[in-house]
Amino acid sequence: MNKIIIQGCDITTREELYNVFHQQLGLEKLYFENLDTLRDGLMWHVPVPITVEWTHYTVCRYALGAYADQVLNVFYEVQEQLEELFTFRLKF
Repeated sequence: MNKIIIQGCDITTREELYNVFHQQLGLEKLYFENLDTLRDGLMWHVPVPITVEWTHYTVCRYALGAYADQVLNVFYEVQEQLEELFTFRLKF
């Protein structure tokens, strides 16, 4: 099983978050146009099974505001849809 870690303490802009998704998940820029395309990218273009761990979420939330919560909800939706193929862990 693949595992990636999103280091929230290193993310201060949406672009930095997108770069992490691109580097660690292999998602192209077209998947960052909106939250729907991000959801599609995570569901259909990320090799599974995979575990995604987002550390220092509160630091990232402070920098990105409500957008961090929206991305968080996308991760939970994908986890619900893909069940055991996509595991998401949040660490504050």
